[in-house]
Amino acid sequence: MNDLVYLIGFSGTGKSSVAKLIANALGWNFIDMDEEIESEYGQSISEIFQTKGEKWFRNEESKLLNNISVKSKCIISTGGGVPVKEQNMNLMLNTGYVICLDASVDNIVARLSILSDSNNKLNVRPKMTNLSLEDISNFKSERANIYSRANFTINTNELTVEQVTNELLKSIGKFLNKLNVIEWQKIKDFCTSVENINNIYPVYVGSDLYEKLPEILEPYLIKRKMFLLADDGSKLYMRKIQKVFELNNIKTTTLVLNPGEQSKSLENTSSIYEWLSSEQADRDDILLGIGGGMVGDISGYVAATYMRGIKFALIPTTLLSMSDSSIGGKTAIDVNNIKNLVGSFHNPSLVLSDLRALDTLPQRQINSGWAELIKHGFIKDRNLLDQMININDFNYLNEELISIIKKSIKIKADIVSVDENEKYGQRILLNYGHTLGHAIEASTNLNKYTHGEAVSLGMVFAAKLSNKLKILSDNDYNFHIQILSKFNLPTDFKDIKWEDCFDLIKNDKKVKDGKINWVLLESLGNSFTKNDIPENILMETVREL
Repeated sequence: MNDLVYLIGFSGTGKSSVAKLIANALGWNFIDMDEEIESEYGQSISEIFQTKGEKWFRNEESKLLNNISVKSKCIISTGGGVPVKEQNMNLMLNTGYVICLDASVDNIVARLSILSDSNNKLNVRPKMTNLSLEDISNFKSERANIYSRANFTINTNELTVEQVTNELLKSIGKFLNKLNVIEWQKIKDFCTSVENINNIYPVYVGSDLYEKLPEILEPYLIKRKMFLLADDGSKLYMRKIQKVFELNNIKTTTLVLNPGEQSKSLENTSSIYEWLSSEQADRDDILLGIGGGMVGDISGYVAATYMRGIKFALIPTTLLSMSDSSIGGKTAIDVNNIKNLVGSFHNPSLVLSDLRALDTLPQRQINSGWAELIKHGFIKDRNLLDQMININDFNYLNEELISIIKKSIKIKADIVSVDENEKYGQRILLNYGHTLGHAIEASTNLNKYTHGEAVSLGMVFAAKLSNKLKILSDNDYNFHIQILSKFNLPTDFKDIKWEDCFDLIKNDKKVKDGKINWVLLESLGNSFTKNDIPENILMETVREL
């Protein structure tokens, strides 16, 4: 399968006009098969039909199509009869993306001006001359089954050429996404892809992946220069990446931020803008965020807003950012001490999670990342939980461990692909444990618990609430305690300021019409939302804990 797009359809549906605009928009080559044959033999199609016959012409069409089918980055306008020959249609379907342009008989007649003055010189296909409306209708019906084999069909009756082009560009984009996934899957450490309204991007998970960065990023290196943004804790790892780029003749420029949430500030955002501007970065450049969630958030926000949007990629260096914040395109900075107050949905070009970067992390931070990985199993995959609870070798070169991490990350990728902007309810399932978890973090000024530890407590509460409502079984609730304890995550509620937490929950941005959207479990791997839980039930759950 090549990056080829074939436009088929009856004469008068606008194939050539649309194909030219699509080719121009994509920066691809445009091929009009009729024009190619006319140029080759110095005759019009009508003259070729008269002097050489239709059979000869059809054979030449097939030869030309065979030559085109091995090319790349081409938009091909075919003659209306090209797909009639089965071998031609099969060749197009096997080597590219086939789009059929359709129109009513009345519109076809009007466009070709068949019924107009015979003195009007038009480039009309030989078989289309002097046909009545009924003839054209019958002719079109004969080809209906052939044209129906196209990958995509668009009716052009009420659309301008520009409108047709815009619709087809969307469809072609999805085809190109599939081609990209095929290429990404050839790389051993490919984990999954994340699809959104504008693009699709790969996620890689493995060890020592930084050495593959020049190869993986090659399609984005228009100027062979990289902008590396890291926090101080990831500086040494950034230097490894920088060395690999320089050895591959890719220039780099770097900026290092202080670690911690406080660095997600307007002041630092402005500093990054100034850095990029002074280095003359533009939309052909790519910003590489190297670090934990803070670096991912601020680099994504800067990429979304600098010059109204540039490309960026993420190299998360904590298990928490690998499993959570790097996937899904949420970017933000903190303003007025309010976390993630200003942000945007802006997806990276790729995410590369190199487990070797975890070597220098304290165990507590690694445990925190496991809370998010376990959460994905709670909401979507019971079998994954069983794999996690039975794992004993935590060496990040262990293929079984890498497989578990990949499966968990893929769950999040699949959810955000379905519900990129939190419109349809799927993405809210990722908040399992977060409703109370975020409140616990805030009530302790982000000092007592890591994010993962707070989420662990939030998941225990949500499981207990599910159990209290007689939805989740005792065994499934007890499993929460068992698996979270295995990864040294907290499950008891000492020193929790419940009143402060519930005040914070009521002001959470996900509360709608005063109702708290709790993510609960029916069973391990089956989650749902509920927003009508009486306050007395919540308080009883608190007392039991």
